[in-house]
Amino acid sequence: MNMMFKTACATGLAATLCAPAALAQTDFDPYGYVGADIGYFRVESEDFPEEEDNVEDNRTSYRIRVGGRFTPVIGVEGGYVDFGDYEDGALDYTADGLTLAGVLHIPLGERASVYGKLGELFWDAKATADGGALGSATRETDGEDVFYGLGLNLPLGSVVALNLGYERYALDDTDVDLAAIGLDLQFGGSTY
Repeated sequence: MNMMFKTACATGLAATLCAPAALAQTDFDPYGYVGADIGYFRVESEDFPEEEDNVEDNRTSYRIRVGGRFTPVIGVEGGYVDFGDYEDGALDYTADGLTLAGVLHIPLGERASVYGKLGELFWDAKATADGGALGSATRETDGEDVFYGLGLNLPLGSVVALNLGYERYALDDTDVDLAAIGLDLQFGGSTY
């Protein structure tokens, strides 16, 4: 939690320092976007998996995002993230969730920016144990936890942008790091 607080403070300070220059851009038009990403995630946990467990913890995931940038500095984003699945012996784990976040941008030019985000993840997780001849057992959990991230958004044309990002999610005692790449389709604003 301490690292998340430091990251949020650093992002807020950087955005505040850049705000006067960004607000001087009188040609900025607010816009919305929809985006899709594919990502690579890694699981870190306090008590799962145990050190002797052989979990292949590097997996592919995807996310879908919808958001808007209202000023050169301030935006908001909601989305869905699927953390894929991974196996540990006879156990199979899956997790997904909905996100809602505030986004602070440091403008690099017209629509290009470095950004930081801080938000809430509303997640569901499921663990299934294959008991062989005894059948299988499933345990489902859910919750909500804070997440944060950093990224880079670069326009590729008048309506398409490349999105590169890193996010850290918490699912109770399990931390999930996600690095993703994707495309945004931007709409609105007089120049798009």
